[in-house]
Amino acid sequence: MALLSDLVLALSAATGLPPATVFAYGRFAREAGQISQKGRGRGAAEVTIEDAANLLIAVGATAITREAGAAIKSYRRLKGHYFVPLEKSGKKIQRWLGELGSTRVGTNYRSLDSNLGQFVEFLIRQTLKSELNKLLRSIPVLASGEGNFNLLLKHPGFTVDMLLEEGASSEPGDPSLGSQVGIKLCFHRLSPFARVEFFRFGVVGEEQLFSLVFGDVDADDGYGDFSVEAYLTELSIAALGACLSGQAINFKNKSMLRRALFPKVAAGRQS
Repeated sequence: MALLSDLVLALSAATGLPPATVFAYGRFAREAGQISQKGRGRGAAEVTIEDAANLLIAVGATAITREAGAAIKSYRRLKGHYFVPLEKSGKKIQRWLGELGSTRVGTNYRSLDSNLGQFVEFLIRQTLKSELNKLLRSIPVLASGEGNFNLLLKHPGFTVDMLLEEGASSEPGDPSLGSQVGIKLCFHRLSPFARVEFFRFGVVGEEQLFSLVFGDVDADDGYGDFSVEAYLTELSIAALGACLSGQAINFKNKSMLRRALFPKVAAGRQS
């Protein structure tokens, strides 16, 4: 059983925000009817995956805690869109997201059948079954070695997938390191718009493997020097999932937290 106070501590550990700040987001969201409420203390209502998703959205979508309820309402309902990826790793992620459903809009463009709230709930559910961990570990990164180094020199503009097709050797990505394969949930706080990026980081720099946008795509034109965005990662998603599954979250060091939330599991066959 997990309570709102448990979600608060988990998200605080993952983001570095003070527990009092995260609690304020949760309190205002609960007062707005966006988080389960009943009783106090250990007799309070058990939180749901929807509650956890709403808390995460509130933290990302607004810097003003008292606006948590309104922010959840505005951002949660945003519809998603994406370009069909061209490379192998991106296609793997697209298949993994398949149960969310999508509708073809153009030759290479699709509309996600789920909104942002449902998408975040999906990500949290996948952590309960270690499926998010398996996905991130199944995305290959380049192994160290002279052969790969020579291929990099020969093909300086190639992505990792392109290098692998040329014979480069790989190893599984390791999200416990926090720098190889991961997710960014990027919230525009000046307009209801969010962007989700699956990325791989390595010797060729940061590669965007798959991305979705939620809301009006024109909002992504940005606001110049006045643009305000907040980023949340797979660490926050996994912390909330672990909390809902009953796992104690008491690490203050993010490296320790990553190792605890992303244990080495079988990634499954590379495809």
